[in-house]
Amino acid sequence: MRLKNVGVRMFVGLMLACISTPPMHASTLANQAFSFGPGPFPFFGTNSASRTLNVPGKTLVSVLRGSLDPLPVSPGGLVAFVPVTIEVIRPEGGVVATAQTTAFALVPNSFILALPPLPPVFISDFGCPRTWRVRVRSSDGAVPLVRVSGQITFDFFVPGEFPNTLPATYNVDMEGPSIHLEGGGSSATPTLAGHDPLLLGVANRSLIQSTEGTFRIKAKWDTAFHLCYLNQIFPLNVALLKPGGNTVANGETNFSQTTTNPKLDFSYTVTPADAQLAGSWRLRITNNNVVNNFCTLGSNLPVAIDNFDVENFAFPAFQSTFTPQCSEGVGTFDITPTDSTVAVGDRLNYVFSWIVPEPLNWHDLQFLQLRIRELSDNEENDKHKNDKHENDKHKRLSTEQTLESKDSDSDEDSQEGPSDGDTILWVRFDEARNLFSLFKEGQDEFGNGFPAGSPVSLETSQATLHLADSGVVGSGPTGRSVALNLSLSFKPKTAGHEFVVEVAASNDSGVESGFEQADIVKVVRKKAK
Repeated sequence: MRLKNVGVRMFVGLMLACISTPPMHASTLANQAFSFGPGPFPFFGTNSASRTLNVPGKTLVSVLRGSLDPLPVSPGGLVAFVPVTIEVIRPEGGVVATAQTTAFALVPNSFILALPPLPPVFISDFGCPRTWRVRVRSSDGAVPLVRVSGQITFDFFVPGEFPNTLPATYNVDMEGPSIHLEGGGSSATPTLAGHDPLLLGVANRSLIQSTEGTFRIKAKWDTAFHLCYLNQIFPLNVALLKPGGNTVANGETNFSQTTTNPKLDFSYTVTPADAQLAGSWRLRITNNNVVNNFCTLGSNLPVAIDNFDVENFAFPAFQSTFTPQCSEGVGTFDITPTDSTVAVGDRLNYVFSWIVPEPLNWHDLQFLQLRIRELSDNEENDKHKNDKHENDKHKRLSTEQTLESKDSDSDEDSQEGPSDGDTILWVRFDEARNLFSLFKEGQDEFGNGFPAGSPVSLETSQATLHLADSGVVGSGPTGRSVALNLSLSFKPKTAGHEFVVEVAASNDSGVESGFEQADIVKVVRKKAK
């Protein structure tokens, strides 16, 4: 499993170690306020709020405690209490801890997410830009009559902080033995993995995947023995390949670390989008070397190399490394409602919020995007197994844009529904222009933009964004958050299907978040009256 609940026995041992040994670093706390409830007319009310923790993979995380503020007095009188559910959600999705409590009128209420005698501690292979999330919601799923607010406290230890036993920087090696490579354009693509110190240095890909951080790649090799190039040294081209394909992240052509020539030594900082790619990091080693001299009688002779490796324990000793660390990135999102079910033709009113990191404000955003696609077979299987889902390669949008509102024809119910993984609606909000647009089929671009409140609909054959009933709520000229109130509906051919709702953002500096799952919505047939 990708997520492991660290047992009480282990945690007790760690606590005893804390007592007997001064910690390398103090516990790291993150206190975050939340609020949900009725919204100012005409904007949507919310039944939940999420707060996030942006940390690298393999971070020990516990949600220790929180508090609920006294319920305010509503215009209609006093609301005595609101039952509240608190859920801890792992970066890859799925609830790992739940607690029930109540917000009361007039008095605050503190709560602790703990299993006696100690709180649960979790660890996940996945890290930033995917976030740990605590969702506080009304237990009955309804928007409460008054605002519910309070604070959540995260306690966490990133790799390198005691009692997390993983180091702050991982040693990186190739899987398999050192490499022999013929010359004349031959190449090899070994997979990279981290050395797991808990498993006596066994290769562990999960240490360097699915999280942001920085690679530093060094390498050494020897020239194979041959009289025609005896005692000569030759360069190689080494490229770091992003997961899931052959896209080059960075690389260079240079000489072995064992020579006095310029040595191969380059770095690459994993972007938020890189960290969400499925697959493993690899190297592509290319040997273009040939010799043409009196020994070869005027013909090109490929130069072979031996013992290529990215670490060396003899002289000169060196190690390739990966340091997990989170960039400020674009920020974090919240969406409500979640775990939605909607009937064909009925409205699903999302509040999609984005919070940018300090010192930015929400006007530093370039685009916000929301994409709805059919739940794939793999995701559906994982959903029924602890709600675990994997990254899919998304299929091209197979929809069309229409700019006028229109009723669904009755014969649509017999048309073919969405296919596995197909995107049925993809909308983008342009912050600078304050416009919404729809992705256009076959043109690989977004169409014309329209402001919220316009008497038009951004519509595909399967879903509609009703701009007339949608809106944008900023937080002032210097505020960090913006909320998009999106009024959606689904057409008859989507009945009986489940869809993944994904969101993404980019800012004016060109930093992109990559798409992250925000909700799974189920569309059902409308009941006959």
